[in-house]
Amino acid sequence: MKKEKTAEYLFKAAALFSVVAVLLICIFLFASAIPTIAKIGPLNFLFGKKWKPSNNIFGILPMILRHRSLYTFRRTTWNFNGSIYGLFLPEKTL
Repeated sequence: MKKEKTAEYLFKAAALFSVVAVLLICIFLFASAIPTIAKIGPLNFLFGKKWKPSNNIFGILPMILRHRSLYTFRRTTWNFNGSIYGLFLPEKTL
């Protein structure tokens, strides 16, 4: 009983530490990014079509669209592969 309580408190402390660490990282990133995004302009940052830091052009729309298209492609192909494996795996294990 004593060991279980000790383990429970240890895991809770580790979980709390992880959450606090992630929150601190997010706060640091947002605190650094907000002034820059305010200077560029949120709409120019989100919907800009070019990313050229040397010319102070910071648009992330192409990155967002590229990520979405790759995600959709991977999701459809791997779902198909997973379905095929799910159908044939039980037959192979019997």
